[in-house]
Amino acid sequence: MLYAWSQKNMQALRPYVFTSCSLILFFVSGTGAVPLVAVPHALAHEDKNPYANFKAGEVTGIQGAGIQINNTHYPILSAATITDQYENPVSLKDLSQGERVLFHLDQKGRIDRLVLWVPS
Repeated sequence: MLYAWSQKNMQALRPYVFTSCSLILFFVSGTGAVPLVAVPHALAHEDKNPYANFKAGEVTGIQGAGIQINNTHYPILSAATITDQYENPVSLKDLSQGERVLFHLDQKGRIDRLVLWVPS
Protein backbone atom coordinates (compact mmCIF):
# COMPACT_ATOMS: atom_id res chain seq x y z
CA MET A 1 0.00 0.00 0.00
CA LEU A 2 2.79 2.40 0.88
CA TYR A 3 4.53 1.48 -2.36
CA ALA A 4 1.47 2.30 -4.50
CA TRP A 5 1.03 5.61 -2.69
CA SER A 6 4.69 6.59 -3.21
CA GLN A 7 4.57 5.63 -6.91
CA LYS A 8 1.47 7.79 -7.45
CA ASN A 9 3.05 10.76 -5.66
CA MET A 10 6.35 10.36 -7.54
CA GLN A 11 4.52 10.42 -10.85
CA ALA A 12 2.71 13.56 -9.80
CA LEU A 13 5.97 15.22 -8.71
CA ARG A 14 8.03 14.16 -11.75
CA PRO A 15 7.45 17.36 -13.83
CA TYR A 16 8.36 19.57 -10.87
CA VAL A 17 11.53 17.61 -10.11
CA PHE A 18 12.57 17.67 -13.74
CA THR A 19 11.99 21.42 -14.02
CA SER A 20 13.84 22.26 -10.83
CA CYS A 21 16.80 20.02 -11.73
CA SER A 22 16.95 21.54 -15.20
CA LEU A 23 17.01 25.06 -13.75
CA ILE A 24 19.74 24.14 -11.29
CA LEU A 25 21.87 22.64 -14.08
CA PHE A 26 21.26 25.67 -16.26
CA PHE A 27 22.44 28.12 -13.61
CA VAL A 28 25.40 26.01 -12.50
CA SER A 29 26.63 25.45 -16.06
CA GLY A 30 26.14 29.14 -16.88
CA THR A 31 28.64 30.11 -14.19
CA GLY A 32 31.23 27.68 -15.50
CA ALA A 33 31.35 25.76 -12.24
CA VAL A 34 30.38 22.51 -13.96
CA PRO A 35 31.25 22.19 -17.63
CA LEU A 36 28.38 20.14 -19.01
CA VAL A 37 29.62 20.08 -22.58
CA ALA A 38 33.35 19.43 -22.58
CA VAL A 39 33.53 17.90 -26.06
CA PRO A 40 34.71 21.04 -27.91
CA HIS A 41 37.49 21.51 -25.38
CA ALA A 42 38.53 17.88 -25.62
CA LEU A 43 38.56 17.94 -29.42
CA ALA A 44 40.28 21.31 -29.74
CA HIS A 45 43.67 19.67 -30.35
CA GLU A 46 42.24 17.71 -33.27
CA ASP A 47 41.51 20.95 -35.14
CA LYS A 48 45.26 21.27 -35.64
CA ASN A 49 45.32 18.32 -38.05
CA PRO A 50 48.17 19.06 -40.48
CA TYR A 51 46.38 17.09 -43.22
CA ALA A 52 42.98 18.76 -42.92
CA ASN A 53 42.84 19.99 -46.55
CA PHE A 54 44.52 16.96 -48.09
CA LYS A 55 42.97 14.38 -50.37
CA ALA A 56 43.63 10.67 -49.95
CA GLY A 57 44.23 8.09 -52.62
CA GLU A 58 46.24 5.21 -53.95
CA VAL A 59 49.14 5.55 -56.35
CA THR A 60 48.17 3.97 -59.68
CA GLY A 61 51.17 5.16 -61.71
CA ILE A 62 54.20 7.45 -61.84
CA GLN A 63 55.14 9.24 -65.05
CA GLY A 64 58.08 11.67 -65.17
CA ALA A 65 57.10 14.79 -63.22
CA GLY A 66 53.59 13.57 -62.57
CA ILE A 67 51.78 10.93 -60.61
CA GLN A 68 48.54 9.05 -61.06
CA ILE A 69 46.40 8.77 -57.96
CA ASN A 70 43.18 6.79 -58.25
CA ASN A 71 43.68 6.79 -62.06
CA THR A 72 43.78 10.61 -62.23
CA HIS A 73 46.98 12.29 -63.44
CA TYR A 74 48.38 15.13 -61.31
CA PRO A 75 51.48 17.15 -62.16
CA ILE A 76 53.92 17.59 -59.28
CA LEU A 77 55.56 20.97 -58.69
CA SER A 78 59.36 20.90 -58.75
CA ALA A 79 59.34 22.50 -55.28
CA ALA A 80 56.82 19.99 -53.91
CA THR A 81 57.50 18.48 -50.51
CA ILE A 82 57.33 14.68 -50.42
CA THR A 83 57.49 13.01 -47.01
CA ASP A 84 55.98 10.17 -45.04
CA GLN A 85 53.52 10.86 -42.21
CA TYR A 86 56.47 11.12 -39.80
CA GLU A 87 57.98 14.01 -41.84
CA ASN A 88 60.85 11.85 -43.15
CA PRO A 89 61.84 12.87 -46.69
CA VAL A 90 60.74 10.52 -49.47
CA SER A 91 61.84 10.57 -53.10
CA LEU A 92 59.34 10.24 -55.94
CA LYS A 93 61.41 7.23 -57.03
CA ASP A 94 60.60 5.54 -53.71
CA LEU A 95 56.86 5.53 -54.47
CA SER A 96 55.28 2.54 -56.15
CA GLN A 97 51.84 1.48 -57.30
CA GLY A 98 49.37 0.57 -54.60
CA GLU A 99 50.79 2.82 -51.90
CA ARG A 100 48.40 5.09 -50.05
CA VAL A 101 49.14 8.81 -50.14
CA LEU A 102 47.73 12.10 -48.96
CA PHE A 103 48.18 15.05 -51.29
CA HIS A 104 47.49 18.76 -51.41
CA LEU A 105 46.74 20.62 -54.63
CA ASP A 106 47.56 24.24 -55.40
CA GLN A 107 45.13 26.56 -57.17
CA LYS A 108 46.08 25.13 -60.57
CA GLY A 109 45.51 21.50 -59.58
CA ARG A 110 49.20 20.61 -59.14
CA ILE A 111 50.53 18.66 -56.19
CA ASP A 112 52.54 20.88 -53.87
CA ARG A 113 52.65 18.48 -50.90
CA LEU A 114 52.61 14.68 -50.99
CA VAL A 115 52.62 12.42 -47.94
CA LEU A 116 53.30 8.70 -48.22
CA TRP A 117 51.17 6.92 -45.62
CA VAL A 118 53.26 4.13 -44.15
CA PRO A 119 51.11 1.53 -42.34
CA SER A 120 52.01 1.25 -38.67
